[in-house]
Amino acid sequence: MKITVKREFFTDTETIGSMFINDKFFCYTLEDKDRMLHQLQIESEIKTQKKFGVTAIPSGTYRVILTLSNRFKRVMPEVLKVKGFSGIRIHGGNTHESTEGCILVANTKHINKPFGKVLNWIQGSTEVKLIKEINKAIQINERVELQIVY
Repeated sequence: MKITVKREFFTDTETIGSMFINDKFFCYTLEDKDRMLHQLQIESEIKTQKKFGVTAIPSGTYRVILTLSNRFKRVMPEVLKVKGFSGIRIHGGNTHESTEGCILVANTKHINKPFGKVLNWIQGSTEVKLIKEINKAIQINERVELQIVY
């Protein structure tokens, strides 16, 4: 199964994009600020450019599995082997204040539309729907990969 996140809208605080599953539109995404990091950079270089809790993961290709999150106390998609990051999940949420490096997923996006102090946000979590799709792939022994592109 191929999950693609196409980063499309960039601000000083967040990155909004679209998620596709096997090249078919699935939902919208929201991540922290994209600092143009790439998976092929050496880890020390990534760590010097990264700002903890407010940086999107490097673009590239990663394996995704379902694991129990100690923080959220539920099974969630986990993005593996992200240089300079740990505990990266794909989950529901609305604003960059809820990301801490994770990828948020939702049905709708709002650009330049105030939501408290935030102008750009998403809503209508698609986390449960995404977990169902990942589970289908796992049941047929299909590898789940996430590709982050521009």
